[in-house]
Amino acid sequence: MTTRDEIELIRKKLSNYDDKSLVQLLRLCRLIEQRKNYKNLLKLSQYLSLIKQTHIQVEQFLKTQDYLSALDFLDLNKEIYVTHLSGINSLKFYSQQLNELYLCIENLIKQEFIEIIQHQLNSTDQHFEDEKISTILISLIRINHSNYFQDLTNLFQQFLFDIIQQNLPTKLSIQKK
Repeated sequence: MTTRDEIELIRKKLSNYDDKSLVQLLRLCRLIEQRKNYKNLLKLSQYLSLIKQTHIQVEQFLKTQDYLSALDFLDLNKEIYVTHLSGINSLKFYSQQLNELYLCIENLIKQEFIEIIQHQLNSTDQHFEDEKISTILISLIRINHSNYFQDLTNLFQQFLFDIIQQNLPTKLSIQKK
C-alpha cells in the first residue's frame, strides 16, 4: 500500500465522521496531550523540590558526621540533575555546586581520618573506635579521586620522625656518660 492509498483511506474514514465528532476528537487529543504535559510538569516539580533540599539535607548529615549518606545524597541529586533537569537555565551552576559540596565533604572526611589516627597514635589507651574508623575508611574508599593513603603514610612518617627526635637527645646524653 502506497502513501497515497493510506491518505485516501484516512480521508474516507474521516468523511464518515461529522464535523461535531471531529471537533470532539481533536479536543480529546489536545486534552490527552495536555494531561501528558501536566504529568511531566509534576515530575519536574518533584525533582526540583528534592534538589531544593540538598544543602539543608547535606548539612543535617554532616552534623551527625554521616558522610556516607551525604555522599549518597549528592550522587542522587547529581543523577537527577543530569537525567531530568540539565536543560533548566536557573540550574546552570547546580552541577558545580554539587561538585564543590562533594569536595568539601571529602576534605572533612580526610581531616576526621587524620585526627582519629593522630589521636590514636598519641594516646596510650589501647581502645580503638572501631565503628567510627570503619565509617571513615568506607567513606574514604567511596571517594573516587582521593589520595588519603598518601596522607596516612606522611602522617606515620612524621610521627616516627617526631619520636626519633624526642628520643635522640636522651640517647646521646646516655652514651656520653
